[in-house]
Amino acid sequence: MKWSLQQSTQAAQKLPPDAQQQIYASTLHQALSICNYNIPAALQVNSDQTQVVYQQGSSMTYVETGSTQVPMIGAIYGGKTVKSLPNDSDDGFIEAHKLGFQFEVSKTDTYWLTLETMKQYVITILAPYFTSTKQSLSLETNQECIWQIDIWLVHTSLKFHIWLHETHPYIILDYVPGSCTGIFQPCDVGIQCILKQSIQKSQHANVIKEVCDQLDSGVEAGDIILDMKLGALCNCSPQWLVNAYIHVNKSVIVLKVIFSF
Repeated sequence: MKWSLQQSTQAAQKLPPDAQQQIYASTLHQALSICNYNIPAALQVNSDQTQVVYQQGSSMTYVETGSTQVPMIGAIYGGKTVKSLPNDSDDGFIEAHKLGFQFEVSKTDTYWLTLETMKQYVITILAPYFTSTKQSLSLETNQECIWQIDIWLVHTSLKFHIWLHETHPYIILDYVPGSCTGIFQPCDVGIQCILKQSIQKSQHANVIKEVCDQLDSGVEAGDIILDMKLGALCNCSPQWLVNAYIHVNKSVIVLKVIFSF
């Protein structure tokens, strides 16, 4: 059949030919808003979405020998009810809730954000942050703020723009130039890699603990079975996120991201 085991690959996102010019123009756009509205650094926020794999698997697969691209199929878990969320009585969920984490279901077959989840993010996380920061800085409630996000279908939709303008007119949207997130978006450049590495470390620690617990209880090494059910992995995820948050939420990491631009 001429099949061989190969490492998975994917087509790389190419930077636009004028990437540097677009980034320069975007920087000037931010600078103009900061200057015109006297926006302090604490009121300049970048948000980004990412995905987290519940269970790390092999990145190898069988394809026809000589293939230039080796795709991998990923299982995406969507949810339409609160039953898709982690157990709210687990220690990890409780700790995450105390830290201000918000757990939402997409109510679709995918985990990517929708107009409704985007609104919830603004209402429950972004706007309260802006409000409390303005109070701490003794600024007016209508003080302008900058929110930098990437060019995503929901972000650029007319419905979202109208809703944001009507409900939070002080928020100035600033878009990362298309296909430039890998070199210009702070969360993408300096946070996501560290965040995901921390999550993978927590996942690995869970596996080690589960194996050791079974060995300590007398289970033979060859008879060990890991709990791979979706519900079990889902319930572990809040603690992974808490650990990652604690790992990333350090001034040395945040400042490194800021001063890399």
